[in-house]
Amino acid sequence: MGVLEFMGMISVVIPALNEEKYLPDCLKSLRNQDYTGTYEIIIADNGSTDNTVRIAQDFKPVLCPVRKEKRFLCPADRRRCCAG
Repeated sequence: MGVLEFMGMISVVIPALNEEKYLPDCLKSLRNQDYTGTYEIIIADNGSTDNTVRIAQDFKPVLCPVRKEKRFLCPADRRRCCAG
């Protein structure tokens, strides 16, 4: 099945931590794309302390914000920390 044949919904997941500077342009770019199928945008916030969450909440209609109150390290961060 080629890209043009795919008719299901896609999810765009944006990991975020204090991204108020870049998130608006990222979301505008996604809004202006020419994909005509069904999609959702998921912003996975990792405890931002700036306006990232407000910006995410203001972006509609295809947004599913996910917020973690406590920051966590991803596996790549753990490897970096343990690399010696």
